[in-house]
Amino acid sequence: MPTKEAARPAVERARQATAFIKNNLSPQMRLTQLDLLLAVYEKPGSIMRELAVETGMTMSGISRAFDSLSKEGRKDVEGNGQAMLRTESGKDERIKRVYLSGKGQEVIAAYLELLEP
Repeated sequence: MPTKEAARPAVERARQATAFIKNNLSPQMRLTQLDLLLAVYEKPGSIMRELAVETGMTMSGISRAFDSLSKEGRKDVEGNGQAMLRTESGKDERIKRVYLSGKGQEVIAAYLELLEP
């Protein structure tokens, strides 16, 4: 375990990243929602079932998190607004693939930049 002094820069970056999420997404952002955004960032085009396995969330948990982060699940979001996720259907309309929206890509890129040493 690093000393407190050695860990100070990492702690400061983590605090800045947390403040960034609260200011740019939501003061009530849950870690599960952030985990979902990061999973979609790593594997764009995943389906909900794959994201549930990746994050360890239940299907209902994934669905709730998706609803709170997507235009489809929020009635207060017009255009791109604050929607972080979007879906696309392929040949099979029942299967929806999940992607970060433009806003989601911007926010996650800036968040990850804050975490770099």
